[in-house]
Amino acid sequence: MEDQAQDPKKGSNLKEQAQRGNIKAISILMNRSFQRRGVTASVRLKEDCLQILLESGKVPEQSKYVSMVLTGIQNLAIANINTLEIYGKETSSDIPNWSHKVDLNPLPPIYRQEITPDMLEGSQQNLSTEAKDSQGVLITDSKPLIKESADKSDRNKKSNFLIQLLTQLSSCFNLRAAIYGFLLDIICSEAAGFFFTSIATVLLTLQGKSPYQMQSEFSSNLFLIIYLCIGLTFSSAGGFFSAHCAKQNEIFNAALTGTISTSLGILMHYTNPSPSPSWFFTTALYLTIPVAIAGGYLRKILSKKQPQRA
Repeated sequence: MEDQAQDPKKGSNLKEQAQRGNIKAISILMNRSFQRRGVTASVRLKEDCLQILLESGKVPEQSKYVSMVLTGIQNLAIANINTLEIYGKETSSDIPNWSHKVDLNPLPPIYRQEITPDMLEGSQQNLSTEAKDSQGVLITDSKPLIKESADKSDRNKKSNFLIQLLTQLSSCFNLRAAIYGFLLDIICSEAAGFFFTSIATVLLTLQGKSPYQMQSEFSSNLFLIIYLCIGLTFSSAGGFFSAHCAKQNEIFNAALTGTISTSLGILMHYTNPSPSPSWFFTTALYLTIPVAIAGGYLRKILSKKQPQRA
């Protein structure tokens, strides 16, 4: 007898134990009906409120399962239960997709909803032995609750979608690899530009050019194109190096490197305007990200060829 009291599955009358408020017995009755439909029921008692959580691979249909639970609970007539809270959620979700609260105290009925046979099929056999006497379910003002639950479910879905999107995006990027590529781009571009300027200055000096003439030469389209090519070359190298460090999602990390370089270029241009013509800045701005992506793509191709050679 003690074993039967501790474990509802061993009891001779599962329904009587559930009516006395045995949570295990209620849970067993619920799951007998719902598990064959792919739904798992978790039952918890909080003071005089019975809370039931329905989980499934997809969100359980609210109207259908609320009606089934209400029918079974009302037929059981569980002692000392005044409020019923039903929640439905997808197994992979941490937040319930919908909720429904019903006051089980006797109140004037707002409307009577007829339960169709297919909705009562599971509850007739397991949750109740007197389903024929309970073809109607007393629900107090459930329409506003359903609408409110639907709105809350929509908000939860949007919130979950944004969280999943941000999580997927963050998993694609390796910030450390992108910063390494950015540093290589900036440092090498500045060093190469300084080296080229030094050599050009020496050559122009040997030709007898004055400082004014040298300044004019350095501002010519030919020199600007050379400077542009140097900068874009190392932007591509930065994307390549970023993809190399990341070892996965190479294109995304190379694009992030180009984005950081472009953002710094825009910031420097507006905080410390240079005398360079607008076409030079615009061209560099539009080409930095594409050439960085090209560098990352090159690294991805080379990484695929290495195992084949081995």
